[in-house]
Amino acid sequence: MRAREFITERVKELHKNAKRSLPYGRQFHGADQYYNYYRLGIMAAGAPDHDAPTEGPAKDCPTAWAYSDVDEEIIGHAAKKMGFGNSVIVQKGSLEPEGTHTVSPVANWMKR
Repeated sequence: MRAREFITERVKELHKNAKRSLPYGRQFHGADQYYNYYRLGIMAAGAPDHDAPTEGPAKDCPTAWAYSDVDEEIIGHAAKKMGFGNSVIVQKGSLEPEGTHTVSPVANWMKR
């Protein structure tokens, strides 16, 4: 038996077994499967009481976050070799927001 005899793609609709076994589902036309799908998830997380912006500062622009000097060096080297321009959107230094507990409440307890 040849693969083409049993492998088929259903372009117009889901296979009947999939329709019967899957829960309620929707397709989102005009949305890409990356950023727009991410934004849909953010909007859904706040629904129905809180709306979220439909786009943010990273729209259509890949963003990399370096957690160390080595990460920064690797990212910079790769971007240069690929010929990508870039701009800094957050300066070095990751600080916790005010009011965040920075010491583990169980640190001493775990040493016992």
